Amino acid sequence: MNSRPFAFVRTPLPPEQLKLQVEAMRWLLDLPAPVRPLKLSRQYARIVNRLTQLWPEESSCRRYLDSLMLDERGGRQGFPLEIVMELGNLLNYYDELHPVRSAPVWEWGGNTLGY
Repeated sequence: MNSRPFAFVRTPLPPEQLKLQVEAMRWLLDLPAPVRPLKLSRQYARIVNRLTQLWPEESSCRRYLDSLMLDERGGRQGFPLEIVMELGNLLNYYDELHPVRSAPVWEWGGNTLGY
């Protein structure tokens, strides 16, 4: 069993994922200025590249944004505060574009009363 921390044993990312891709630059420019994650794009280009790919896929993008905001693996250092703020703004904007809608009771499908 390898005792080195995960960050040192994971597969290195390909070089093209470590820099901001052209599609990601376009995506950033399409966002309203107040929600553009510019610091994130400078410090974590791979995350912005991934967000660019997932942005049109509502459930996948929301899961990815949530995973960035919550430590699901435990023991992670976390992002600097300015990055967290940018991610929070972006998540709020995404929620405005794609409001989470709960279905009315009659659309739940199935008897929820137990009989």
